[in-house]
Amino acid sequence: MEIITDTTQADFETKRNLVSLIYLKIDEVTFPDSGWTDFLVIILDWWIQEFLNQLSGKKNGRYEFMDGPFFFEISIQNSGNLLLTGFEESVNSSKQVFQANVRVQEFLLALKITSNQILRMCHKMEYSTPDVKSLEKSFKKIQDISLNTN
Repeated sequence: MEIITDTTQADFETKRNLVSLIYLKIDEVTFPDSGWTDFLVIILDWWIQEFLNQLSGKKNGRYEFMDGPFFFEISIQNSGNLLLTGFEESVNSSKQVFQANVRVQEFLLALKITSNQILRMCHKMEYSTPDVKSLEKSFKKIQDISLNTN
């Protein structure tokens, strides 16, 4: 399980939001798709906050993309694995697009790796916004979390 980004083609919009390629890759499945771009810093921060809520006892979480009709849900299973389900939302309903089992540790590691890469790039480019500061705080909260992988 990976969170794929490509900051070499990142675009800083006029509102100073970092827009870049970002999608989930689980085995050979990509979600929403391998060309998806979105507000990188903002959604990574959202995802970390939602995952922290789940680690604190919230069983089901909803992980949003800022642009478009896509989101995914994660439910923590009794086995300690995650059931990750991708949806496409329309006006009246949400259609399931894919579903996969992911180890909790895999998702945590993907969040850590991706956030670290994005924050390093932001620091290197001397790019700092309130959203970057928020992601930094969220990243610090997950940095030292280690979960039993048994």
